[in-house]
Amino acid sequence: ASGTRQSRSGCRRATLTLGGQPQVELLPALEQLLEYPYGCVEQTTSRMYALLYAPELLAAHSEGAPRVQQVRAMIDAGLLRLWSMQTRDGGLSYWPGGTHSDLWPSAYVGEFLLAARRAGYTPEPRFVDELLKYLKVQLYDTEEHCDDDRRSADNTRAVICRVLAGFGQPQEGWQTRLGERLDHLDMAGRASLAAAWLETGRRDRALAALPPDTVELTIASSTGGRITSQVQQEATLLGVLLDLDHEHPWIPVLVRQLEAARTGGCWANTLENATALSALARYQLLGLPSGTFNGQI
Repeated sequence: ASGTRQSRSGCRRATLTLGGQPQVELLPALEQLLEYPYGCVEQTTSRMYALLYAPELLAAHSEGAPRVQQVRAMIDAGLLRLWSMQTRDGGLSYWPGGTHSDLWPSAYVGEFLLAARRAGYTPEPRFVDELLKYLKVQLYDTEEHCDDDRRSADNTRAVICRVLAGFGQPQEGWQTRLGERLDHLDMAGRASLAAAWLETGRRDRALAALPPDTVELTIASSTGGRITSQVQQEATLLGVLLDLDHEHPWIPVLVRQLEAARTGGCWANTLENATALSALARYQLLGLPSGTFNGQI
């Protein structure tokens, strides 16, 4: 149920949404992404990530049904927009009309295309094939695209391995090498490596990629090159754990930390909103019991 109260000019306007399903608390972040204007490749991809979970989340809202019907058309349009950013070498430019590909956003788009395919969408095969070729080449040459050091390169490689494995082109040699350099990988890097091993059916290797200190790692935010933050990395790890082991003891820890990081129902930027929303939506949709509640407003 929803209600809006607006008083005299100059006063605040508030919308209150109530529901018996936990998904209702994710609506502010979803709405912010749905209303975000198209922009760079990261913002476009983050918006599309939110749309993958929009039907379930909007269904928690009494006024969401008409918008649910628009989701597929919006995702199809977003896929075409992403394809329009692809450059000659198969990677994606950061802005529409660009001719130079950027590695991190290209890998991020690869992750989205993998998620979209699993959600029942069919990205243009030429788009996917050329992107995979680009990522495979960059797997052996990430240093020149990374701003800092080998650690940044290896974290980017872990994402590429995840994408390639998900599309049936596992790079087990690189996965093994990265497993020997776990001290180079941050929380999301280790999670991506674990996901790559899961794609090849090696749950044992996936668990080995997540040593006990992983959940305790502190991540510095970065807004250039490989964009990341504590929230984005915790959400990435949570998403992988939901595939690896629904009963993993880190899951409730990560859920609490992600929920505590919100301000006004949202996280700091489009990337954080997309990754946190998708991970928490999956968590809440995996059989959590429906509740009844009462209260006074």
